[in-house]
Amino acid sequence: PRTIGRQLKVSIALKQGAECIDIIAAWWHAIAMSETVTALSTGNAEDEGGLSVLEKTMRDVDQLLQKHRKPLEDLGWDLKTGALETRSGRRLDVRKL
Repeated sequence: PRTIGRQLKVSIALKQGAECIDIIAAWWHAIAMSETVTALSTGNAEDEGGLSVLEKTMRDVDQLLQKHRKPLEDLGWDLKTGALETRSGRRLDVRKL
């Protein structure tokens, strides 16, 4: 988990078989969520309640992907393999019982 300030920890979970673009989206979403939660806790944003933060940040990430995916690929970023991982992350296998 990444600690933001001294209070907020963010963890990212991905499904087995997640592609590189999913990893980028998950990181962007974690950053957007942490920024939004921090803004809410400091009174710098209005709380619309419930899942609105999740929904808004997911829309924001979708817009970021639409805007930046092609330019990243044009710059040579490999968005099809796990080339972004600089070290092996923790892997959990959660199965239905």
